Amino acid sequence: MCGRYGRFSRKQRIEEILGVSISGGDDLAVRYNVCPGTPDWIIKVPPEASSPRFEQYEWGLLPAWAKAPTATRRPINARADTVAEKPMFRDLLRQRRCAAPIDGYYEWRTTTSGKVPFFFYLKTREPFFLAGLWDCWHEGRPDEVASYVLMTTEPNELAATVHDRMPGMLHARDVARWLDPTVKDGDAVADLLAPYPAEEMESHPVSKRVSDPNNEGPELIELDDSVRELWR
Repeated sequence: MCGRYGRFSRKQRIEEILGVSISGGDDLAVRYNVCPGTPDWIIKVPPEASSPRFEQYEWGLLPAWAKAPTATRRPINARADTVAEKPMFRDLLRQRRCAAPIDGYYEWRTTTSGKVPFFFYLKTREPFFLAGLWDCWHEGRPDEVASYVLMTTEPNELAATVHDRMPGMLHARDVARWLDPTVKDGDAVADLLAPYPAEEMESHPVSKRVSDPNNEGPELIELDDSVRELWR
C-alpha cells in the first residue's frame, strides 16, 4: 500500500524532470510527512486543456456520487489489478487520472520491536510520480471537495522486503501518457502500473517519529539504525 510520503522537490525541479511547464502550484510547500486526509498537490490535465497543471486535492477519495462526505468510506489506495472492475474507480481510470510528485514514500515493516518505518526513494535522488485517480464531489458548489486516491501494485524485490504492496510509480517519461485525457481506455495505460524496477531504488529504516502526522522536517528521512534486528 501507500499511506505516507514526502515531497521536498520544488516546482522548478519537477518541471525539469518532466521537461514541461506546469501551471499553478507556485506555493508548492516542502512536505516530509504527507498523510491521508490532508490536502496535497497533484498534477492533472483537465479535459478542456492540453497542458498539465498543479491542483491541491485531499488524499482520500470522496466520489462524486456520495450522498455526503461521511456517507461512504474514503479509500487512499486503489489496487491496479482490480481498479478497472470496481464501480468506485473504473470511470475515473478512463477519464480522471492524476499523478502525485514525490521524493519518496514510507512503508512499515513488522519486527519484534514493533513496526519500523522505511523510506523508499530513487538512487538518483530525483523526484518521481505516483499514479492516481481524482474526483470532485459537488463540483462547482461552495462545499466542493476535490480528492484523489493512489494506485498500488505488486511489490518489486526491494519493496517486498517490507510490505506485500507498493505504490504505482511512474517514470517521468510515462507521466504524459498516464495523464493524457484523450486516452479513455484503461487497458491502454495498464502497463504503466507494473512494479517499478527495484534496481533503480533504495530504502533505509527511519525514525518512528514519522508515524506521528504532526511531525515534519528532513530528519524524518534520515537513517535510523537503532533496531538491531534489522542488521542481523
